[in-house]
Amino acid sequence: MEKKKEHKVVRVPPRKAPVTSLKGMLPKPDKPVTLEEMEAAIAAAHRKL
Repeated sequence: MEKKKEHKVVRVPPRKAPVTSLKGMLPKPDKPVTLEEMEAAIAAAHRKL
């Protein structure tokens, strides 16, 4: 999977590990967010592409 933006390439190699190994990789947010807030953030990021 590659994502090109401003002449830069980010490569994310596939990983063969259980999805449960992802738990704890990112810090917990200061406050919980709603599904609507997550969808709005995703839509905003998509518009910037």
